[in-house]
Amino acid sequence: MNDEYRYWLAIVGAMGWVYARHKDKPFFERMIVVLTSGALGVGTGIELADWAGIGPIAPSALLIVIIWAALDISMTVLADREEFKKAFWKRIGGGK
Repeated sequence: MNDEYRYWLAIVGAMGWVYARHKDKPFFERMIVVLTSGALGVGTGIELADWAGIGPIAPSALLIVIIWAALDISMTVLADREEFKKAFWKRIGGGK
C-alpha cells in the first residue's frame, strides 16, 4: 500500500477515535476538538518526524491523541470555573 494512503488512513483513524471520545458533546464542539487536534497533530507530527528522522505516521497519530487529551483536560477545567477558582484561591491561601 502507498505510504501516503497509510498516513492519511492513520490520521483519519486517530481523528475518528477523538470524535468517538466526545459522543456526549454537541456536534459543533466535537468537530472543533477533532479538527483542532487533527490539524495540530498533522502539522507538528510531520515536523517531529523530520526532526527524528522517522516516518510521519506514528508521530502524527500520537500527537493527535496527546493534543486531544490536553484540549479535553482544558475544557473540563474551564467548564467548572467557579470550582477551579475556589480551589486555586484555597491553594494559595486566599480562600475560605
